[in-house]
Amino acid sequence: MLSNILILKGVTPLNKKQQSEVSGGSGQTCRITIVREGKKITSDFGGYSSGSSGSQQAQQDCAYAVQLGGDGTRCFYDCEYDGYGR
Repeated sequence: MLSNILILKGVTPLNKKQQSEVSGGSGQTCRITIVREGKKITSDFGGYSSGSSGSQQAQQDCAYAVQLGGDGTRCFYDCEYDGYGR
């Protein structure tokens, strides 16, 4: 199949860095970390919108988690769109 794709005009294989930056499909995954009472819980959640709107949704979810958690609760989000760890 790859050889069939590569014969198409203008098609080149992606390098490893480009492959790791590919996103799309039914949304993106965001890694959400909640710190409550000194305990840190990190989970990956899928289904956020693609692009910056998904990051905004994760930010809203974090704000909601802090609101529910009360004093001392913190939340961080890290989405595919932004590039994990950036």
